[in-house]
Amino acid sequence: MSNEFSPEDKHYIAGFDAGCNYVVNEIERWVQRRDFEPRVVNPILTLLAHLKNEGRAPDQTRPN
Repeated sequence: MSNEFSPEDKHYIAGFDAGCNYVVNEIERWVQRRDFEPRVVNPILTLLAHLKNEGRAPDQTRPN
């Protein structure tokens, strides 16, 4: 079994990644436009950090 992706797979993956990045960027923009209210913003910032894998080694994967 090969670990290499076909050109079609690479195109799909790039599109999926772009879509995920768009959603994360929109959430970040939403947070920036709001007055800072810790009980509302902190859980969102925690979720964003998780989704962006901040603080995680690049070779670690999320558990299923």
